[in-house]
Amino acid sequence: MCGYSTLASFKRSILGDTVYAQFRRGLEIIKRLPHHEMVSIGTAGSFLDPKEVPYHIQARIINELSSLKGVYYINIESRAEYITKEALENLVTSIDDPYKLSVGVGLESSNDLIRELCINKYMSINLFIQALELLKKYNISPTVYVTIGKPFINDWTNIVDTIESIKFAFQHGADRVVLLRIGIQRNSLIEWLYTHGLYKPIEIWAVVEVLKRLPYKLRKNVLIANPRLPKYLEIDESPCSQTAIELLTEYKGTLDFSYIEAIDALSCSHKVNWYKKLEKEMGSELEIETQLLESYNQWLEVWKNEHGGLF
Repeated sequence: MCGYSTLASFKRSILGDTVYAQFRRGLEIIKRLPHHEMVSIGTAGSFLDPKEVPYHIQARIINELSSLKGVYYINIESRAEYITKEALENLVTSIDDPYKLSVGVGLESSNDLIRELCINKYMSINLFIQALELLKKYNISPTVYVTIGKPFINDWTNIVDTIESIKFAFQHGADRVVLLRIGIQRNSLIEWLYTHGLYKPIEIWAVVEVLKRLPYKLRKNVLIANPRLPKYLEIDESPCSQTAIELLTEYKGTLDFSYIEAIDALSCSHKVNWYKKLEKEMGSELEIETQLLESYNQWLEVWKNEHGGLF
């Protein structure tokens, strides 16, 4: 589902000095902005992976951002396996206050079956927990990414899983959770499933249901994100859904729950039909294993007809 490979280079090796030069070009732009209190660094993989960004380049980048006047929050991203003692000691010696640094870690789902068979995350839950514990030990703020709209399971299961995953993240030390609605990225399995009628992006109403069902003490630390890069395949939204998305955008910037209540008050046939479908899913109580088995069989049959067997 991730589209960042479209931004990565596979034709040549990218040296640390090249990565640093890219950072410097971005930094010069940031310096010209009237407000640059919060700076986030995105990579095609993991900032803490020394094969992607060498340790001395990591330290140099963090040190320069930390020294920039007015910056009080720096966010980087990394898979859990690169959050090691060596990596974090390299960071904390490069920054005046480790807590102004946040490391984003993708959990996606706290359910092992969903994380492995819907996301193909290849990360044990224990490794995730250890990563957050290590960040806390070094006074670095953990940010956790959770996704909604996972393939192979229905909308109700997506909603329940997202809520449980957010709660799990906070229980294990997350300072904030970023909730991402999965889009369709080019050259991904999600795109193939979508073009073959086997996947439909989850409706905006599902995101709203998650927020409504979270207690305030957790919801106030849940941020909504819609990654803009790389460009994804645009999906037509109903006029009602477009209005809901605009209201959710306002909520993203203010965390004012009145916008969620306004979305709740919207009325259209598209929304009514979605909630009718959701009620049926809630009533069916299909086990996750059953949903996965049925979806996989359907997917593999279509794939076999087009490409032959997988094995």
